Amino acid sequence: MTISEKANELIDELGITDPKDLDIEAIAYHARIEVRYKSMVGCEASLIGFKDNAIVTIGDSMPWRRQRFSIAHEIGHWQLHRGETFNCRSDDFEFPIEKKPPKEKVADVFAAELLMPISLFRPLANRIQYHSFESIKTLSEAFDTSLVSTALRVIDMDVAPLILINHTKDGRLWFRVSKMAKQWFPRPKLQKESVADNILFGGKIDNGHQQISADLWFDKQNASQFEIYEHSKRYNNGVLTLLTLTSKMTEDDEPRGRYLEKPY
Repeated sequence: MTISEKANELIDELGITDPKDLDIEAIAYHARIEVRYKSMVGCEASLIGFKDNAIVTIGDSMPWRRQRFSIAHEIGHWQLHRGETFNCRSDDFEFPIEKKPPKEKVADVFAAELLMPISLFRPLANRIQYHSFESIKTLSEAFDTSLVSTALRVIDMDVAPLILINHTKDGRLWFRVSKMAKQWFPRPKLQKESVADNILFGGKIDNGHQQISADLWFDKQNASQFEIYEHSKRYNNGVLTLLTLTSKMTEDDEPRGRYLEKPY
């Protein structure tokens, strides 16, 4: 059984057909897990299990959406790694997932599948015509998930040619590329004319999605021939960027999903 199938098995057993019914504490109870909250230092969540029952402890100072993800993450450990004890450090829940230990990776995947089940998430994601943080926010509010985890879910479902990137003043921390945009990899350093650079170093505010030249983000010979759509905003101590490519940039690939030539 795949990770997705294991997560959706819990959803199906509870008869959940609407995002508003994704009560993560009820799902944990169904999986024979008691959820407790308390002050924690250097750790955001822990899992202790014995036979068919477990206790998950969650740091009570975290924002609710992060607590939800932490609970879902620990449910993933219980479903996938039963018999083991986990104490997840604070940085275990940070990106990028690619640098995490294998068991933490799959627990994160399970959490995304549990909180944003494909059967409920894809129909809503497919309705989005213009991709920006505003449209991602509507999904995050529907599923009560963070903006970043929701954006990553949209990208992983490959509904449009999208790239999500996180920079700080020290450089790029991580990025995720949808399959539709797989032949385009962003520059490691911000270009001064980009919106992200103006926000990070120039103190500019988020002005929504903007049309820019693709060569500001891609060091490819033909990049200057295309325009893309950038939406950058402040995120923690850096800047988060969502790039939307046009169909001309991906025309050599087999089409997936639905997106517009000029979405803005």
